[in-house]
Amino acid sequence: MIDAVTATARTLHWPQSRVSVEPFGAADDGPRAPFRVTLAAPPGVRLDLGATSTSRPGRTLLEALERAGLNVPSMCRQGVCGECRTSVAGGRVDHRDLVLSAEEKASGQWMMPCVSRAADGELELRL
Repeated sequence: MIDAVTATARTLHWPQSRVSVEPFGAADDGPRAPFRVTLAAPPGVRLDLGATSTSRPGRTLLEALERAGLNVPSMCRQGVCGECRTSVAGGRVDHRDLVLSAEEKASGQWMMPCVSRAADGELELRL
């Protein structure tokens, strides 16, 4: 229903600033295959988390980062608030959030680790 209303508003040429939606969480659309995350560090230094398995239901990249002892700010853990926005240094992201615009997703520079994942099995993040 939200998609239908926002599409109608666009068709009627409503300014984007006048259209407000309240998402209730990002969709969990698909399997959670394991993938590898490497942390970008100062030039010449690489920190490696190793393989982070997120294949079990409910396990996210954000949780894997936290289990590795990294403090990533977060609030909603559902891909709707943007608090855990993380800079991507390499790899392709499977975006599953409702925060980033289509342009931001296409740029590949940011991700929401609370719901998004590696599209090709490996990511490099700047934390």
